[in-house]
Amino acid sequence: MSGPKLAYQFIIAGKVQGVGFRYFTQSKAQDYALNGWVRNLIDGRVEALAVGDEMALNRFAIDMNRGPESSHVISVERHSIEGAPEMSGFNIEKDGEKPWQKD
Repeated sequence: MSGPKLAYQFIIAGKVQGVGFRYFTQSKAQDYALNGWVRNLIDGRVEALAVGDEMALNRFAIDMNRGPESSHVISVERHSIEGAPEMSGFNIEKDGEKPWQKD
C-alpha cells in the first residue's frame, strides 16, 4: 500500500551534463515508479521534478546525490512542491533557461 503522492524539485550541481545524468535520472525514477521529468539547465545544472510516494522519493534523492559513475555531484537542492501535479511516466525534457517554478 503506498502513501500519499508527494512532489519534489531537485536541482543538481557539479559535473552533471554530458555524463548521462538525465538518462540515469530517468532510469532511477522508473525503478521507483516515479512520475515527472528531468532536463539540463543552461547554467550547467540538472533539474528534475519527481512525483511519488515518500519512500521512493527518498531513495531517488540518494541516487541524485550519487549520480552515474562518470558524474561528480557537488550539491543537490530538494524543494517540496505543494499539491503534487498529475503526471504520467518520467520524461527527458528540453533544456531550460532557469529552474521551473510552480504558478
